Amino acid sequence: MKGIFVGVVLLIAILTIVMSGIFLVVFSSEAINLKTSLKSSEVLKYVDFVEGVKRGLDYSYNYSFYQIAYELGKRGGYKDEESISEWRRYDQIYFPYTYIDCLENGTEKYIGEYIKRLESLEKEFSFPSPDVKIRLIGEDRLENVEMLVRSPHLFNYSKYFFVIYDNPNRTIYLPLDYFKLYNFSYEIFIEKDSIREIINDTEYKIGKDCGLWDKNVCRDGKICKKISGYVCASAKEDGETVLKRVCPDADVNFNNSVVKNIEDMKVDDESLDLRVKVLNITVKHRYWERSNVAGCCRWYCTDDGSCYCVDYLLHVTYYYNYYAAIKVGVNFTTTNKYPVYDLLQRSTKFRRFALLFNLTTGNDYAWKPI
Repeated sequence: MKGIFVGVVLLIAILTIVMSGIFLVVFSSEAINLKTSLKSSEVLKYVDFVEGVKRGLDYSYNYSFYQIAYELGKRGGYKDEESISEWRRYDQIYFPYTYIDCLENGTEKYIGEYIKRLESLEKEFSFPSPDVKIRLIGEDRLENVEMLVRSPHLFNYSKYFFVIYDNPNRTIYLPLDYFKLYNFSYEIFIEKDSIREIINDTEYKIGKDCGLWDKNVCRDGKICKKISGYVCASAKEDGETVLKRVCPDADVNFNNSVVKNIEDMKVDDESLDLRVKVLNITVKHRYWERSNVAGCCRWYCTDDGSCYCVDYLLHVTYYYNYYAAIKVGVNFTTTNKYPVYDLLQRSTKFRRFALLFNLTTGNDYAWKPI
């Protein structure tokens, strides 16, 4: 009986150990599965974060460019407020030749701010500082503009037991109309000085009516009028007196015509809108005289029959030239709008790109009253 009892006890003990092992195996398996599930969930969470960053890269690169392009254009293409200058001072040129460098550096700056915000959201996130290069494509005319964003290594997310890598490099195609603003402006105001050409064209037109006075004159106007076949005027009239009599409003008309013709300037491109405003203008005229003997108004004859001229008939010509020195403000904009932040208005909305600058010029570079 004692042996049977011991056997029963051993059997119960063995069964208890076996059942405990089964429960331990089941519990451990469930714990491992739970731990694996938690790790998988965590990995998926950060994979989604990285995927979100990837999807947002093109937008962030584009918006970074939009913002610096908007700000730079309002400064006339110059690096900062202290660098702003007139694009032209008569025959001196101050075009912002480094505007592409400013766009590249400014885009890098705004991308860097975007990266800092991402890294502040997730401390385990690491994004290398990118290098931005802008390429203008086209020989005779601008065909395309590429922005190459390149980083020295991959961005990554590192957390405990895993690291996620991805490529931050992108090639972004930039809006062509923004770069047309600079190209057209250079051609119109720097390469050709179209303002000077408009002044010259206006001077030529007004010169048809008020650019020349041509008459036969005698020293004694009364005698001249009696001579058949001559149109005469008093020889006492100088060039200024003649102009006041013939074209009393010549300077005013020239001034008004120059302003109108300049402010009517347009470009033949539907994607751009050019507005030129005259900020200051000074006009003047000069004249020069040419005269030659054209005959005799009065002869004096002696008793012996010899005669000589005592009042020569002069053919007098006054030539008038008109000059303008002018300062203009140029507001050159795209017709398309882009999402940008305006510091003064403290708002983000779709706005036109604008290129704003002033210049001073004239049709006589040696005369600089402004």
